[in-house]
Parts: sequence; C-alpha cells; structure tokens
Amino acid sequence: MFIYLLQILEKSVYDFDTILISVLIITFVFTYYKTNYPFFFKKYFHLKYILYSSYEEDYLYRFSIFSFVHIIPIIIYSLIISFFYVYVFSKDEISTFLIEFKFSLLLGWIISFFIYLFYILLRILIIKLFFLFINETKKFKIIFLINFIRITIFFSLINIFFSYLFYMLFSFDIAYLFFIFLGLFIILLRPLLLFYNTKKFYTSGRTKFIFFILFSDLLPILFFLYVSYYFDLSKELISIIGA
Repeated sequence: MFIYLLQILEKSVYDFDTILISVLIITFVFTYYKTNYPFFFKKYFHLKYILYSSYEEDYLYRFSIFSFVHIIPIIIYSLIISFFYVYVFSKDEISTFLIEFKFSLLLGWIISFFIYLFYILLRILIIKLFFLFINETKKFKIIFLINFIRITIFFSLINIFFSYLFYMLFSFDIAYLFFIFLGLFIILLRPLLLFYNTKKFYTSGRTKFIFFILFSDLLPILFFLYVSYYFDLSKELISIIGA
C-alpha cells in the first residue's frame, strides 16, 4: 500500500501555489454564478435539464446566447477543462513549452483557458452560420444553442472527473486513454442528444433536422479532427472537442 501511494505521488510534481490561485479563481466564478443566478445554474448543471428540454424553460430562452448568464457557464467550462489539461494531462508538454518561452505555469493555464474559450465560441458561431440555411424561429435557435452548450459542459466535466479518478487509481497512460476515448464518445453522443432534446421545437421535418445537426455539429468536428491529424495534434484536438 505504501509503495502504491508513492506511485501516485510521483505521477506529477506540482506548483501548489499556482494551483491554489487557479482553484480560487475557479471556485470564485463557480460560486458567484450559483449564488447570483441559481435558476440558470440549475438549468446548466442538473442532469434533468441536460437530458430534457421543455417549453417550461421559456425564461431561460429570453436572453441572448451571448448574454452574461449564458457566457459564465462557458467561462466555467473553459477554466476547468484548461486547468486539468495544463496541470494533469499535458503537464510535461506544457512545462516544455513554458520553459522554452519563459512563461509561468499560471500564464500557461490562462493561455490554455483562452484557447478553450475561443474554441467553444467558434463552435457557437459555426452553428449560428448554419442557422442561415434553415427557416426556424429565433426561439428554436436559442434552444438549440443552449442545449449544445450545456450538453458539452456537463459531459465534459463528467469526462474530467472520471479521467482524473482513473489517473489517481491507475497509470497516467490508462487515464489519458480513457480521457480520449470518453471524449470521442461525447462527440458521437452530443448529436443524438441534440436531436432528442430539440426535435419537438423544429418545424421543418425530421430529415432536414438530422441533416442540420450533422452539418452544424458533427461535420465541423470531423473537419477539426482532419486538420489535427495533418498537424499531428489529434490528441490535443480530441481533448478540446470532446471536452
């Protein structure tokens, strides 16, 4: 047992001061959102609302997708995903990068945060672009985008939680393989959940809706994966896309 504990402790050597600052920032943003916007917090982080959307959530859809109440969950998502990516799953690569460019680990986390934030906002803009090709109400478009965001956030955090659990119990390689595998599973699961959650709001026929989801969600992912293989960044892209 003692040897097993030593193996866990030797997996990474952390800068605990930097980690403490990062955790405090994440905790502050998370607590602020939960305290000041409990209604929206529940809609974004409770499994019941992730798996099922209804007209009873009308108040949720009155706000623009880029309003403060919808942006904060995206910020929380980006903070947490980048935290685990920098401090756990890609610590060696990040450390090499920081040494080469003389950056601090905290700055590396901030850079990673903005990369994740940019990616999720880019995905939202791509979906909004595909909205130009369908004749649906503004309410449907907001519902679809909110479902996309909260499905992504919820299952990404689930991925992080279980991957870190694997990391603590087993080797880094097993944990990272699980992280990538679950990320790929989320990539395939999200279009199905989007179809199930929002089909009752779509009025132009089921076949058109399926094609819309394929082109607005799955096709961009395949494009990003293709580009990632070209630049040999497949694992990094899957961690972002599936997260």
